[in-house]
Amino acid sequence: MYMNQRVEVIRKPVISIITVCYNAVNIIEQTILNVIDQDFKSFEYIVVDGGSTDGTIDIIEKYQDNITVWLSERDKGIYDAMNKGLKIAKGEWCYFMNAGDYFYDLNLLTQFASRCKESKYPIIVGKVEVFNNDQTSSGYYPSFQDDIVNYNPRYLFNAHLCHQALFVKTESYRAVGGFDLDYKVFSDFNTIISIIEASGGLDKVDIIFSKYNLDGVSADYKNAMKLFVESELILKKHGDKSSQFIYYVRLMHMCLFYLKMSIRNYKR
Repeated sequence: MYMNQRVEVIRKPVISIITVCYNAVNIIEQTILNVIDQDFKSFEYIVVDGGSTDGTIDIIEKYQDNITVWLSERDKGIYDAMNKGLKIAKGEWCYFMNAGDYFYDLNLLTQFASRCKESKYPIIVGKVEVFNNDQTSSGYYPSFQDDIVNYNPRYLFNAHLCHQALFVKTESYRAVGGFDLDYKVFSDFNTIISIIEASGGLDKVDIIFSKYNLDGVSADYKNAMKLFVESELILKKHGDKSSQFIYYVRLMHMCLFYLKMSIRNYKR
């Protein structure tokens, strides 16, 4: 394990930004620069690396004077790394900025800081613009149907509620135990639903928080069946009472998606 802490640390930052990465040499620098160039400065920046061997650590070291804390060691996957960052975090609010993602504007944290004081819930949801590695935009999520959010777990799932669209109170993450390592690709949704259930709701803001790279773990078509199984387990855990018909429709949709993506990649 290697761990570094910057000397000048804000005692009680408003926001903790946590980036987890592993062998992300081609995408980590853009993420780091986007965070440290934000015009709002009452934040801490935590980078948790999974023991990269491809030059990622060299890039982190290049910017270590602008990173509050960074560590590099082997972990049990992305959610284990996120839990490590959460354990270190000292900010009132927490945001997980994965390698390859970045804030939509350089004044995004300023926009958030001016709105978070009005929130009555520990979750504030905006939107993310999703894109592929070729920078092609694929839309904006979550896609709520109206101004009033339906807290039914399957509704939130279908709206594509993801952690990149959320600022969450750090203590609320901790109160539900962080991220359950039994879920390998969808643990963040389980955690988010748990916090919503405990707090009774969330606050919406009309702000695009970030750009989210669709080429991440949960978006990889090879994880499609894992994602399906995990999401169904999580939805049932949180009281979803959808019919078996809905289950089989989703299963068929996922199988067709997997087949289409497999054929597309085979032809390349």
